Formats: sequence, structure tokens, C-alpha cells
Amino acid sequence: MENLLQRLEKNWKLCSLDENLEKKKLKNRKKIPLRVIVCVSGGSDSVALLHLLNKLSKLLFLELHILHFNHQLRSDSDKEQRFVKTLAENLQIPFYSKKNNDFSKRYSGFQELARKWRIAESQSLLESLRGDYIATAHHADDQIETLLLKILRGVHISKLQGMSWRSTPFIRPLLNFKKSELQDYLKR
Repeated sequence: MENLLQRLEKNWKLCSLDENLEKKKLKNRKKIPLRVIVCVSGGSDSVALLHLLNKLSKLLFLELHILHFNHQLRSDSDKEQRFVKTLAENLQIPFYSKKNNDFSKRYSGFQELARKWRIAESQSLLESLRGDYIATAHHADDQIETLLLKILRGVHISKLQGMSWRSTPFIRPLLNFKKSELQDYLKR
């Protein structure tokens, strides 16, 4: 049976098959690594993604950067940010954080507003770093949730699809991992 690192390596190759292939070949010839922003919330999914990508970074020729979003909505928000920053320091990976004090859970469109903010901030950092990808820790359980929510909303069958491995510049290399597998990995 494949281990998680082998699966992630295969998934990475699947995610990175895109229109930038020539760009990547040129970078590899020049020995320039792919710059990847890893979005890390501090939860088990994103921490597992970070550890797995860090272990594969030499093999896949990646330069990792960590991005943490602090929505300032819970009393633990700053504690989570410090945890991710410490993780970045321990792994010697550049750390970036974005804070937003304007969010309120009472606002009915909060989730969508927060998602748009994270996308814009991620893309802005990617541009400033001249990066290649933004990796998120969406996994198989998230995929099921996405499909169920669409079914409950009454989406037409022709529009019923889950998240894709890639919507450039975003990649989701954990889409075929169960949350329990990621949690087990972190316990080892």
C-alpha cells in the first residue's frame, strides 16, 4: 500500500500538469524551485499538508512559504497564529500572516466574504513573491461536504461537481486523502 508521501507526490504531479509546463521546464533547467504558498490555519489538515510538502520539497524542487489568515473571530485566533508562526520558524520556512478585523459572524454572507478575502490576499502574496502555486488542504471529506451542500441547494445534475485538483493558481493535493488519514499521520 502506498504511504501518504507517495500519494502526495503523485497528486502533486497531477495538480501541476497545466499550461505552465514550459515555464516549469525552464525553471528546472535554471535550477529555480517552484515557489508554493501553503495556506496553514493551524488545523490538522493544513499542518499535515505543510509537513508532507516539506518532506517532499527537495524531491519536487519546491520553495515553500506559509500563509496564515487570522479572521479575529475567536479568542484563540492569535494563539493559532503564534502556533503557525512557531511551526514556520521550526521548519525554517518564510511566514506571512493576514489579519482582518472587519469580519463579523453575524453578517449573513460572512463565509463568502471571508473566502473572497483569502483568495485576494493569497493571490496578492503569490504575485509579490513571483510564485507558482497556492496549496490548500482541502481533502476527501471536504469534497463530500461540497457535493452534499450542492445537492441540498438543489443544483442541477449537470452542475453537480466537487472541487477540482487545480484552479490555477490554487492546487488541492490532498483531495483523495481522508481527514482521519491526515490526523493519523500527525500522530506518528
